[in-house]
Amino acid sequence: MNDTSVSLLERIRLSGGDGSWTRLVDVYGPMIRRWLGQAGIASADVDDIAQEVLVVVLAKLPQFDRQRTGSFRNWLRKVTLNCLRDYRKAAHRRRMATEELQYEQILIDLADADSQLSRLW
Repeated sequence: MNDTSVSLLERIRLSGGDGSWTRLVDVYGPMIRRWLGQAGIASADVDDIAQEVLVVVLAKLPQFDRQRTGSFRNWLRKVTLNCLRDYRKAAHRRRMATEELQYEQILIDLADADSQLSRLW
């Protein structure tokens, strides 16, 4: 598959519910998952990120303009990369929040003379 069917994209823009969306997901879903796998995403997270990519595609497809944006596949790859960046930023924020909670708990335990950590000190 080298080119995306312009008529498929138009049918999705116009109606979205006539099986065209299913066709697009069947054709491009595996490609999105492959890109995410190549980016080192854990298999447990690939489906979640791929779903987010498809949500963005559905929302932004009306603005897609082949003349301005280029090929659909390149546009889809950019959408996928943006979702991947968002995922990694969110994962980093979650890690930082978890570390902050762990440090806070250590400080609370050290402040409590009866805690196991204080007794070890």
